[in-house]
Amino acid sequence: MDISKWPMERIMQLPVEAFGTRFAITFSKSIVGAEISHFFSELTLPNRCILHELSVGSATTSLNVAATSLEVGFALGQKAVTTAEQFNALEQLIPGFDELALTIKIVRPPMYLTRLKMPINAQGRHLVCRIRNGTIFTTQAIVGLVFSAVPREIPDWMVSSESDQLDEMIRLLRIGVKIR
Repeated sequence: MDISKWPMERIMQLPVEAFGTRFAITFSKSIVGAEISHFFSELTLPNRCILHELSVGSATTSLNVAATSLEVGFALGQKAVTTAEQFNALEQLIPGFDELALTIKIVRPPMYLTRLKMPINAQGRHLVCRIRNGTIFTTQAIVGLVFSAVPREIPDWMVSSESDQLDEMIRLLRIGVKIR
């Protein structure tokens, strides 16, 4: 069934299995002291995509594990950035996340956000990430985000009223059976 003209609100009501193949964008860098690093993904995001998961992790050279903290922000852009002003001018991927990270810091990573299922209007832009080491120690920062494209077609059974058939199809999808 063609759902390319459906409004995003209706598409988001589909089961997570309808969103197809996922792809990850990851960044990793050793950050010295209070350094700020910017990353630019080589992959272009689809015009409309779904953010499913986000994770932030780190390892530090300090013996004091509690000393680890990172400030992380995400945005959408067409080219790499090198300054805070350039990053702040970009459209934020998760509005308010940067301010939240600045306020509370991500202390003692890892942090995992799963089952987000957050629609993103990327318009073919790239992911830009800013990471600031919140300590004086050298920290290995690791950031990962998992996306999928917004489905354009789904099997008819996903919107049929026969719930037994729907339940069986969802069960088959969850165990990895490909259905065409």
